Amino acid sequence: MEIPPIPATFSAATTFRKSATEPERVALYVAAGELCGEIEQAVSGDDEGEGRWLTLAGASGCGKTHLAREIAVWAERHHGCYRRKSPPEIMQTRSVRFYACSELARRLRDGDYDLIEKLAGVWLLVLDDIGAERDPNGYLAEQWYALLNARLGKWTVITTNLSADQISERLDERIRSRLWRGRNVLLESNATDWYAPKGGAA
Repeated sequence: MEIPPIPATFSAATTFRKSATEPERVALYVAAGELCGEIEQAVSGDDEGEGRWLTLAGASGCGKTHLAREIAVWAERHHGCYRRKSPPEIMQTRSVRFYACSELARRLRDGDYDLIEKLAGVWLLVLDDIGAERDPNGYLAEQWYALLNARLGKWTVITTNLSADQISERLDERIRSRLWRGRNVLLESNATDWYAPKGGAA
C-alpha cells in the first residue's frame, strides 16, 4: 500500500513538528502524519474500510502524549463531522476520544463495567500511557487486552513508556503481538526528554 502524504491541515496545525529537530523526534512526527494521511484517504472514499493502530513507545518527555493529542485534535476538527453521501444527506459525527489510561483504570476499578464496550465503538481512540498503572493482580492487563482485541481494524493511537518486550512481560504477550499485526505500526523511539536541561551545568 502506498503511503499517502501527510495532510497539510495536520502539518500546519501541529506545534510538534515546528519544535522537533532531533531525528528520533522527527520520526515520531512522520509516523503520526502518515497515520493522519491514511485517515484522510479513508474518509474521502466511498468505503472507509478498516483502520489501523499507531503505537508510540519511548521514555517520558519524548513527546508521545503531545503528538497523540494533536492527532486527536486534528481528527475531530477535520473529520469529526461529515455529511452522509447516501440519502438522506444528514450531518453525522465520528467519535474521537483521548483518555489517559490512569483515568480509565480508575473507572474500571470503580465498576464502570460498560466502559470497554463503549470504547470499542469509538471511531478514533487515543490511549495515553498504557502500562503505567500498578496492576498486582493482572486485572487491568485483562481489561486492556479485551479493549484492544475489540479495536482491531479501528483507528487507535497508543502511547507507552514500555518497550515491546516490557509490554509482553508486564501486560500480555497477546497485546504485544497485536501492536504490529496487519497494518498496525509500533514505533519505539529513543528521543531524549524534551524537558531535560540542555548543555552542561551553569
